[in-house]
Amino acid sequence: MGSKFITVNGATIQTDTSAVIKDGRTFLPIRAVMEAFKCDVNWNAYNRSIDIVSSNYKTDTSKDTDLKTPDLNEIESWGYQIQGLSEDGAVEKLVESDYDMLVLEPTRTDKDESEFDTKGMVDKLKATSGSNDANRKLIIAYIDIGQAEDWRWYWDWTLGWEDEKPSDWPDFIVTKDADGWEGNYTVKFWDEAWKNITIYGVESSEEDYNSIIDEVINDGFDGIYLDWVEAFEDADVLEVAEEEGIDAQEEMIKFIGEMRTYARKRNPDFVIIQQNGSYLCDEKDHAFDVVDGIAQEGVWYTNLADKEWDDPLGYDQETEEEYTGEYLIQLEKYQDAGIKVFNVEYTVNLCR
Repeated sequence: MGSKFITVNGATIQTDTSAVIKDGRTFLPIRAVMEAFKCDVNWNAYNRSIDIVSSNYKTDTSKDTDLKTPDLNEIESWGYQIQGLSEDGAVEKLVESDYDMLVLEPTRTDKDESEFDTKGMVDKLKATSGSNDANRKLIIAYIDIGQAEDWRWYWDWTLGWEDEKPSDWPDFIVTKDADGWEGNYTVKFWDEAWKNITIYGVESSEEDYNSIIDEVINDGFDGIYLDWVEAFEDADVLEVAEEEGIDAQEEMIKFIGEMRTYARKRNPDFVIIQQNGSYLCDEKDHAFDVVDGIAQEGVWYTNLADKEWDDPLGYDQETEEEYTGEYLIQLEKYQDAGIKVFNVEYTVNLCR
């Protein structure tokens, strides 16, 4: 007590402060003690907390394979499937494919698909090559960060929004999806409760779950693909943000930054790809610091929301030329910043 030195397995380590006793309690220099036990210690400025991660808790990204993990810039072809993965033969088709990267629905986080072996799927896919026989496939999890989905493990509230928001729903839910996607609800993504569901962990009736990102990492995904980044420019969300004195654009950048910090303590190579929301970077260049890639839907061809592939309105709907031009201008900003750009087109008869 009172010394700036601690002894660990016979070795003496100097600390930046000494242990003290105050009001009958002993206070230790936490960083020095935890690092002596091979833990990573970081100050989380966003959450104003200390994050401590044991070396035994970090994700082991090594596998029994000679295949190399590809860099995002090596990706030449990719697939995107967020439905039907539990159907017979679905995973095997992806195994046989030569896609360099696959963006996939985690599936078991859907309450109706809780028995699906997501980790087994990820392990199987990571053991197969893409278009380059030297590289394995990069496996990325689709998650929605700007909307709550009522079929997910974290949904503990009543179902359905008729005339008014149900009284038992959390404050962070703003309104129903404007495009008609059933069961999707926009959220105040800066709200602590939503951040805990997404990143830091919550108590839930589903005991096997902690947070959206924890489940992705535990199942072995290489990164996350963020849907509804554009929540920062949604009219209903903006109205609430203005009432609360929130800069929604800045808060979205912070939100993604917190995801990146949290995930990379477990996997230093964890990849983050935003979908849409390319105006996030306008007058805020630090938006480029929190993502590794961006994917834009419907630059040339789009669809109408909530339509099936066999519905003629579910594909081959030409994007207005004005929007195409705006998308290309915004995506060029990401390219100039060294961010990998991906494209999602909703085509059937017009695809090549």
